[in-house]
Amino acid sequence: MESHIIQIYDIALPACFGVGKLEGKTVFVPETVLLDKVRVEIVSEKKNLLFAKVIDYIELSKFRQQPACQHFYICGGCCLQDLIYLKQLEIKEKYLFETLKRIAKLDINNIEKSKIVASPDIYFYRNKIKLFFLKQTDRVILGLNKKEYFWQNIKEIFPIKECIIFCSRLSPIISEISEFANLLSKNNLFENLILRDTKFTGQTMLILVARSFLQEKYLTLFKEKIAKLNLTSVYFLFKSAKKDNSYKQLHIFGQEFIQEKILDRIFRIYPLTFLQSNIKATKLLYDKLKELLISIRSKRILSFYCGAGFLEILIAQNVEKIIGVDMSKDNILCARENALINKQDNCIFFESKVENFTNIEFKNIDTLILDPPRSGLSKAALDLILKLKIPRVFYISCNPATLARDLLRFLRFYKVNYVASFDFFPHTCHLESLVFMEILK
Repeated sequence: MESHIIQIYDIALPACFGVGKLEGKTVFVPETVLLDKVRVEIVSEKKNLLFAKVIDYIELSKFRQQPACQHFYICGGCCLQDLIYLKQLEIKEKYLFETLKRIAKLDINNIEKSKIVASPDIYFYRNKIKLFFLKQTDRVILGLNKKEYFWQNIKEIFPIKECIIFCSRLSPIISEISEFANLLSKNNLFENLILRDTKFTGQTMLILVARSFLQEKYLTLFKEKIAKLNLTSVYFLFKSAKKDNSYKQLHIFGQEFIQEKILDRIFRIYPLTFLQSNIKATKLLYDKLKELLISIRSKRILSFYCGAGFLEILIAQNVEKIIGVDMSKDNILCARENALINKQDNCIFFESKVENFTNIEFKNIDTLILDPPRSGLSKAALDLILKLKIPRVFYISCNPATLARDLLRFLRFYKVNYVASFDFFPHTCHLESLVFMEILK
């Protein structure tokens, strides 16, 4: 097979592929960083795009660094960990604005924007991890998805010993739970291990997802195992008899919740509570949003996709009223409980799909906050939002592509005044964005 030498001049997100040129065509090359010079082999071609794999590194980039994680070269998670952090930030910010310009047709030179905000911590920042059980011939392993490239067709789990973006307490937990799972290996009982870890209060919740509940003798043994681990809360999730693939929750050990503290507010977190994965970086975004809300004198706020109400409760003391809407019953129950704990009676939460929400008099609302999932706003949700004609809109997004797609419709009726970006996900291809818009007059 013929080989070629190319220089990597860019990194393509969200794939994290190095980008080079060969005979006028763009070449995507995994396992490279900015300014690497590599010998490659072309493995596939689509129109004017080539996909290649590295045969040899001719010259390593000055922006390379030794990955801190022992699993980096096999794990499908932190694709940018071999690139120095300042370059990660530059690439993410560039990707955001190029995407807004290309898809939303946004004139990025005529809007106010701030430099991307770095994460306060670049290791041990995640507050949640989901591990997978895999039954092999002679044992059960607990791990994550292997890295997969376009020339491969694999879906494999590999065992891990640590995750340096999650929590330093992970290793002994993996050891104990793996040992316990192997005692029951013939039953192939377990699906996932989910861990939640608070960064300001140092509490940990363990959630074991199983296909059915444990027999009493095994439950006793499980409790003996977890007693060694200094856990705050432990739950079982197991499949219910219903045909909707839902899970029953069973509290096993410790508190029924873990608590996180942000400024002077306390928030309870349960197994199914939604929470942004990097709470310290999230606080920085919320601080900026709060600053903007105060500057424009927002008083009555509607917040779609509010999750468990963290943002709404944090900004409530600066507004007259804030209404949160989320389709998850678990999130809304948690939000109401958190509002009660924090004595924030001007926060009201409704369980509803955004597309179906008609519970309030919208003409009294002066500001709308949107924080949808990665898929962005559905057509029906965006139709409703545009009909409401709320004067000011803040859109929080973790996906520049779907943000840009939605902004393309917003820009018929709104003007973008400000864009900020925040690195919630160091060493990965993702980032968080905040866009402020006002209705056209």
